[in-house]
Amino acid sequence: MILIEIMKRLREANHISWRQYLGSFFILSWSVFFPFVMAAAAIEVKDQKEAASDLVRAELFSPNAWVQPGTCFHLWLRLTIAKGWHIYWKNPGDSGLPTVISWRLPPGLQLEEMLWPWPKRVLAEEATSFGYEGEAFFLGRFSVSAAFPCPSEATLQAEINYLVCREGCLPGSTSVEVTLPIKSDRPTKKEMNQSLFDEARLLFPEPLTGFNTRAEVKEEKIMIYFYPEGGRSLELEGAEFFCETEGLTDYSAPPIWRQENGSYLLELKRSAASAFRPAVIKAVLVLKSNETKLGQKAFDLHIPVKNY
Repeated sequence: MILIEIMKRLREANHISWRQYLGSFFILSWSVFFPFVMAAAAIEVKDQKEAASDLVRAELFSPNAWVQPGTCFHLWLRLTIAKGWHIYWKNPGDSGLPTVISWRLPPGLQLEEMLWPWPKRVLAEEATSFGYEGEAFFLGRFSVSAAFPCPSEATLQAEINYLVCREGCLPGSTSVEVTLPIKSDRPTKKEMNQSLFDEARLLFPEPLTGFNTRAEVKEEKIMIYFYPEGGRSLELEGAEFFCETEGLTDYSAPPIWRQENGSYLLELKRSAASAFRPAVIKAVLVLKSNETKLGQKAFDLHIPVKNY
């Protein structure tokens, strides 16, 4: 009603034209309703984040009762994902957004390495994505400066940003922290469900030893060569290849393996949208293995590229 009254008085003024009148109406309308639009959008985003936080839960576990200056220690991060939902790997594939794990550490502590489990393929219509369902364990290795005050304590916080999806998707973020005592004594181990974490370790890729590798990035395909040393071999049946280098390969196209002159060749279809040629291809190779009770073993690959 206030807006209508203002416009009525403007129109009654002889010096204002219809163009000025309509322009004023637009500006006043926008100034009145814009705050409500922004408030509604903010509420919707907040509701989405709150809904997403109900679907993904984060926990931190320390194997040690305390940590010692001048040494390294580990922290486990467990993400529990609601049934029927999934989050994404570092390379999400055809759709989705990568999960990002960021650490807030006090001075004197440093993240040295973050281990990710190998992902699963998530198929939806014609899209192929890579992610996690159920629960996923990550392992961080940290170093403590020898000059860190002792005795004292240190608080480490992990912030996780993710997209959680089923039929639809919700963006979310969560944070979790742990405070650890800093002592000069050698740390003792906590009582934990060791078998649970031993099984989680089996999902971390290891370096591939006994093979030299190289890759060729061509116009429509990518050729990756594995040259064995000392009679080594690859079990190709059921092999899975996850390219960490985003946007390079066509994720829906099946990989083609073959043996040539004692070496192994993996042929991948190059993405039609790929416009770059990396110096190194990062990937995870998952093979059948009798060495673990999972029946599979993953290997971390950093493959130098020969460009044409």
